[in-house]
Amino acid sequence: MAVSGASAAWVGDAFYVVVGIRPQTGGDAALRLITVRPDGTFSVVADVGVGSLTGTPRIAAGAGDLRVTYSGGAAGTGPYPVGVVWQRLALSGAPAGGSTAVAGYPAYLGEAPAIALGDDTVVLVPGSGHDELGVVVVDLDGKLVTPLLNVAKAPAIQVNVYDMVRRGSDLVVGWLSPLTGAVSLARVTP
Repeated sequence: MAVSGASAAWVGDAFYVVVGIRPQTGGDAALRLITVRPDGTFSVVADVGVGSLTGTPRIAAGAGDLRVTYSGGAAGTGPYPVGVVWQRLALSGAPAGGSTAVAGYPAYLGEAPAIALGDDTVVLVPGSGHDELGVVVVDLDGKLVTPLLNVAKAPAIQVNVYDMVRRGSDLVVGWLSPLTGAVSLARVTP
């Protein structure tokens, strides 16, 4: 089993960790959901099949539930992923509604940080060529509230490391460009 990264968030009365796992000899990838309780004990809650998986899945920060983003796609979509996917999960690990492709491959693919703003989720979407960052807003049912909006785009950037944080009702997106060695910031009002 290969691990493609993990993220965690405090939800209810425990930390929930989502780990991307892929079989080394074929088969579908999965999101493994684990709880870690305050006393340090942990348990595997569920493995949620996602077909293909690239990079680290992320749990939306600041949500009282589990909203997960990942790059991949449903089984049967061929050798290439669908793109960046948003999925809401119940605390049992069962999907809570359908998954939503928020940005399509090959233009968009990679780790997609997400932040809850009430019932909506803002997802930071990277370009698969490290040449673009955009945001999209998804509601609790997985419907797109806004189309993908560019935050920064080549030739002014090349992005290797990126993330976002909440500041009041705004978000601050930050990224590191290996071309310039500079850290850049943008304030986004969803």
